[in-house]
Amino acid sequence: MKKIALLLTALLGLLLLPACTKTGGEPEEESGDFFPLISGSSSSYRIVYPADAGEQVKKDAASLRAAIFKATGVKLALADDASTPSGHEIIVGATTRPGTASALAGFPDDYAFCISKVGEDVVIAASDERILSYALYDFDKNVLSQKSRAKAGMLRIEAGDFKLRSLGGPLTLKHLMGTRMYYKTGVREFATSGPSPESGVTSTQGAVSDGEYMYFAFRDYADNGAGDTGVWSVIVKDRITANGLERVAATEKFVGGHANSMAYCDTDGLLYLVAANNSGGVVRVDPKTMTVVDTKYYMPAPTAITFNKAQGRFLMRSGSTLVIADASLSNTFATVKRTDGSQYVTQGVGSDDMYCYFPMSPSSTNGTENNNQLLVYDWEGKFIQTLTVDLPYESEDMFTVGSRYFINFAGSKAVGHRVYELVITDYFYRTKLSVAGAALLDE
Repeated sequence: MKKIALLLTALLGLLLLPACTKTGGEPEEESGDFFPLISGSSSSYRIVYPADAGEQVKKDAASLRAAIFKATGVKLALADDASTPSGHEIIVGATTRPGTASALAGFPDDYAFCISKVGEDVVIAASDERILSYALYDFDKNVLSQKSRAKAGMLRIEAGDFKLRSLGGPLTLKHLMGTRMYYKTGVREFATSGPSPESGVTSTQGAVSDGEYMYFAFRDYADNGAGDTGVWSVIVKDRITANGLERVAATEKFVGGHANSMAYCDTDGLLYLVAANNSGGVVRVDPKTMTVVDTKYYMPAPTAITFNKAQGRFLMRSGSTLVIADASLSNTFATVKRTDGSQYVTQGVGSDDMYCYFPMSPSSTNGTENNNQLLVYDWEGKFIQTLTVDLPYESEDMFTVGSRYFINFAGSKAVGHRVYELVITDYFYRTKLSVAGAALLDE
């Protein structure tokens, strides 16, 4: 991966080099365990970015300048790395400055960033442009937004603000939730599951993945979701390939209720399919043999279910209540009322190790018929935010495969499930700015 060094030298680097004098002259002596970058109405520091930088890095550098102005009232100069080094620089991006290579040398993997001091410069280095944006957000949150570090006529960085951190994988949706970063999400078609192998059991419902295969549930097309008896379901097993999906196995039809949502439990290696009926039935299926193991009953009756290995627990929805339970479904940790206020129709749920994502399809009364929603909650049941999914189909369930996010939508008897990947189409570091600060973005 191309490694991008965020030489936030001026900001963090002024930590090394104490802040300038109140008239913008020579840096003052270091004092205590912090490094002043701005002390007064001007500064000798400037922000430097690569001369060959793409639009994202240029936006990030300009946003950093605007954020510093918002916090301190001081405008720092912007320059690219074709300029002569000034010795007091905040270096952003994969520049040719020696501090960039120095900062990158200690990276543990291809998913890291650092905020470090190299000589008189502050270096923010990242493995790629997206993680660079996240590093700048981290700097904004933990330095520029703290009154003890940044206020009118003052910017200083404390020793504890310097860091080397790995995200453990690509920067994905979970890292952006609840932040002030600017980003857009979109969807791209991944594949269709193919039709159900059982005639009449063709209505698309829950879906999940174990990382190697995707599993899709179909239910009796005539079912109204009211009960267990006579409501048939079937689960198909599709291998994930470079070209989409390849059918490898399917269960015999079984009594599975509405088959509304499905989870894969890493603890016992089984699929959990919620019937979404009054009995609280959860059908467990062995994905190796594609046979039904048993049916567990859980109250309050779940209508959506997800499991995460890192969390070691299930999160379920029952009406307007979220239920958090252990891996055996024997102990309930918490029940929490939903607080999102959405009027869309509830569907399934998926999760990563930080958040749970509830796909919601449009109702006939909300006046919006051309999109879906994705409600984001954390694993304690706290509502985080709502994402819009611009597709007209009825969403059914949501699941992850490694660092990728998928939503399955209602299809047809001929094509089965429509599977789309949720992607981040555009994002960069940006903070909420005053009118004057925002104007700096275009200077």
